[in-house]
Amino acid sequence: MSHKVTIWGGSRFTYEFVKKILSNKSLIITNIITTNKKTIYKRLFNLLKSNNIPFTDIPTVTQKYNIVASYGRYIKSSIFDKQGTHFVNVHPSLLPKYRGANPIIGSLLGMESQTGITFHKMSKKIDEGPIYKQYPYQIKSRDTALTLEIQLAKLGALYIPYIIENIQLLKPYKQGMNASYTSRTLTNMENSQINWRRGIKYINYFVRAYYNNPIAWSFINKKIIKIFPGEFTEEKTKYTPGQIILSKVAPYVKIACKDGCLLPDFVHIEGKRKLNTREFSNGYHNLNGIILNKS
Repeated sequence: MSHKVTIWGGSRFTYEFVKKILSNKSLIITNIITTNKKTIYKRLFNLLKSNNIPFTDIPTVTQKYNIVASYGRYIKSSIFDKQGTHFVNVHPSLLPKYRGANPIIGSLLGMESQTGITFHKMSKKIDEGPIYKQYPYQIKSRDTALTLEIQLAKLGALYIPYIIENIQLLKPYKQGMNASYTSRTLTNMENSQINWRRGIKYINYFVRAYYNNPIAWSFINKKIIKIFPGEFTEEKTKYTPGQIILSKVAPYVKIACKDGCLLPDFVHIEGKRKLNTREFSNGYHNLNGIILNKS
């Protein structure tokens, strides 16, 4: 049986979630509630238009089943406690870890090997409601904040029909005590600057966390250079943390830290085009040995 649902959200996560539900035809999406019609994710906007799904930024309850998928704003209890309705939040972490606005970045900065999706009841305190079900996801070595956002949205869309179908039978349980929180300020530009004196394993997670809006960065000759994920080596090095080592053979670019080197796939100097590391090594050989973050 396909249930009619309202989806609350307007982000890329919402887009991937809705797209998967539509492809599975697992639920009937009657409408979308977003925080601001003018700032809705463009690909979500196009998807809704092509499927004739109406959307509004006025928070009103029109369906029995309501799914909150990256709504991005506090929903009043007078709305989610309305008699005869069910509100399920789809949170991209294994609660109670990484509550708040940036759980995916938080999971990577926490150097987690596993994250997942939590389906939980809405509560007055954000992300603290009783849990219906959790589904884990093993973080892969090349996963970034972007790939995790897509994969976790798809994971949520895969299991949400079961949650809705069985919501009267499921027995939500209280979250544990080992809570951690993520702030909106995690995505501030200053928080995505790389500290090359950290260990290489942490730096590798860091550039994967800050892969998309914002991208991990450093200073080079008083300009910003964006650093994209790649591989890394653990090795004792004679180089200064943040020092660039260029080569004519792969790996073309190494950036030293205290216990190894980052081998990014791409770099992007402010005002220039994004380059793969072979292009960068060939075009900027004069930067060999320069130390990043000396502004």
